[in-house]
Amino acid sequence: EVVKMADEVMGADAEVVAEAQIRPEVQASAEEATRAGEEESWEETAVRAILKAGPADTENWQESAARAILNAEQAARELVEARLDEVTADLARAEAKASEGTRLEALARLAADAAQSEAQEATFRMSAALAAQRKAEARAAELEATLDAAKAAAEAQATARVAEAKAKARSEQVQADTRAAEALSALANAEARAAMHHA
Repeated sequence: EVVKMADEVMGADAEVVAEAQIRPEVQASAEEATRAGEEESWEETAVRAILKAGPADTENWQESAARAILNAEQAARELVEARLDEVTADLARAEAKASEGTRLEALARLAADAAQSEAQEATFRMSAALAAQRKAEARAAELEATLDAAKAAAEAQATARVAEAKAKARSEQVQADTRAAEALSALANAEARAAMHHA
């Protein structure tokens, strides 16, 4: 079960995982058996290697095999735990990167929204400025037209007044000439009467 777990977690062959954890002489024997084309489990390979390399007079082969299997299982368990720790650490780093990426994405979104708002505000201000400029230009044109009309009216009125003054002056001159002629005529009549009376 431990070897199977190691196989699932690490994605490696169970025989390779177990074979990497046994003693060098057992691994050498397993490699020799593999080269010879023998088909046997890593436990059988370990037992055969122990019988070949270990002291047979101190313990029987079942105890040696059991101890080798326990050692291999312990090593595989430690390997699985180490791999689980690595996977957990990788997952934590991935989550941290994802969190950082989410934070940066949120900041980028906020910056983009702020830039868009500034652009919209600038567009609004530009539109308002253009509208004010058009209004000022229209007002200036209106004032200029009013000024031109007032100037034309003033010129026309001044011309009319000059003409009226000239006409009045001519009329007064005519009247003065008439009165002068009448005075001269009256003077001549008076002189004539005086001469007749003297005679």
